Amino acid sequence: MENIKYGLFDLFAYALPGTFFLFCTVYITAFVPGHPVSMIDPAFFTTEYRILPIVVFIALAYVTGFILCSMANILLNLCLRMRSRLIKSGHPLTTSTGITKSMKYVIVRESAKENQKSIEIWNVMKNFSATVALCLLILDILYYIRFRSFGILPLAAGIVLFLLLLNRAMEYHSWVVSDLDNAYQKNKDK
Repeated sequence: MENIKYGLFDLFAYALPGTFFLFCTVYITAFVPGHPVSMIDPAFFTTEYRILPIVVFIALAYVTGFILCSMANILLNLCLRMRSRLIKSGHPLTTSTGITKSMKYVIVRESAKENQKSIEIWNVMKNFSATVALCLLILDILYYIRFRSFGILPLAAGIVLFLLLLNRAMEYHSWVVSDLDNAYQKNKDK
């Protein structure tokens, strides 16, 4: 079960966003506005592919997703700090007791394994949302640079999607923190 959990994290936090980003980047750079049908190659589904390019692409997508996830977490932490300053709440990485998230993770991981699973699911969703948000922002800017003739509406739509997904990632983060706090408190009260 542990391998499946970490495999799901890698899949949703790194591999899928990396694959999405690479495919969209290739599509945007190769897209011909006058002939969109020319982008669809019917031979793609009937051609035999060698295993090495597929493995290299998967590795490249994973590394790209890892880099994007790291950048998205930096962006998410900046947004969380700005939000905590605006609403005068505590720092998002610590609690009023001064115990850091990493110390709570250790305690919850050792004593409340059932809670750890739900916390990790929220972490997967948080990282997936933040990474896809960053992917959309970068792809939106790339699209705008490549096709300025389409106007500002696609750029605005991409920014709105970015903000919605980033807000969702912040919500998942708050669920992680509250579940972690509750599991820690429950364990401490035992």
